[in-house]
Amino acid sequence: MNYEIHYYSEQVIADIEKLPPLIAARYITLTERMKKVGSNLGPPHTKALDKGLFELRLKADKQIARVFYCTLVNRKIVMLQPVVHLDIKSYLIVKYCKFPPPAGEG
Repeated sequence: MNYEIHYYSEQVIADIEKLPPLIAARYITLTERMKKVGSNLGPPHTKALDKGLFELRLKADKQIARVFYCTLVNRKIVMLQPVVHLDIKSYLIVKYCKFPPPAGEG
């Protein structure tokens, strides 16, 4: 039995349609695989985050993107929000560098 992919809103569909071409191709490839085998494709394609929230990890050339999703009963996968990072270098800087809080905070 196959899995179904749903979208949280029309805006999510519109945002996914705006993905860069190479990232969009990876999205299509991985979601077709998810329809056949389920939401857990394993590293490096998917990652469990917390309390039922997962991310689909898309990488092509020097671009990366994440699509956050959750799963429901009856083999349903719901895409919640795509996030595109400009390039791998800027993503790694944001992820691993500690920035001081803005003035007046912290």
